[in-house]
Amino acid sequence: MNDEQAGYHRQLEGAEELISLTWCQGKTVDDVAVVLGARDDRVVMLDWNGADEAAYEIHEDEGIPCTALIGPLGEWVLTCEMEAGWRAKDRLAELSAEGRALALFVGPTLCVFQYAIAGESVTRLVSYGPASREGTQPDALDALIRDLTWNDDREFASAGLTLAERLTGERFTGDWYAGRNRFIVYDPD
Repeated sequence: MNDEQAGYHRQLEGAEELISLTWCQGKTVDDVAVVLGARDDRVVMLDWNGADEAAYEIHEDEGIPCTALIGPLGEWVLTCEMEAGWRAKDRLAELSAEGRALALFVGPTLCVFQYAIAGESVTRLVSYGPASREGTQPDALDALIRDLTWNDDREFASAGLTLAERLTGERFTGDWYAGRNRFIVYDPD
C-alpha cells in the first residue's frame, strides 16, 4: 500500500461500515439535489452531527426515507448518502451528463467504484479490486490504480478514496463533514 492510500486507510479507522460517496463535476449542489429526488426545494444547511440527528429523527418518524449531505469539494460537488442510501450510483449517467461523476460504495457484502463521463459508464470496479471490471472502457483507469491494493473492505475504501482524489484533484478529509452542507430527504426507489 502506498503512502497516499495509507493516509486514507488511517483516516478510515473507526469509520462506519457503510460508505456511500459520489463526486460530480458539471452540476451545482442544487442540481444534484434534484437528480437525487429531494422531496422539496428548501435549503437546510447542516454539518455532519446536525445531519445525523436530523436523519435519526426522520427515520424514527417515517421509517424508510433516505437522507444525504451535498456540498462542494473544490470544483466538485460531493454527496454523502446516509444510512442505507445509494441512489447517486444509479444516477451517474445523469450526474455526469455535463461532465464527470464517480461513486464509491463500501457495504457489508459489496464494494463498488464507478466512473462516468458525459453520461456514459466508463469503468466499474467491483469487490475486490480491478480484476472485476465492467463498463465501456474497463481498463481506462489502469494507470491510476496500478499501485493500489484492494484486498478487503477497508482497503477497497482507501483505494477508492485515493482513486477519487487522483481523478478529481481534491482530497477528501473529515473537514468536509465539519462544514455546513445541504441536507436532503428523498424516498427510496
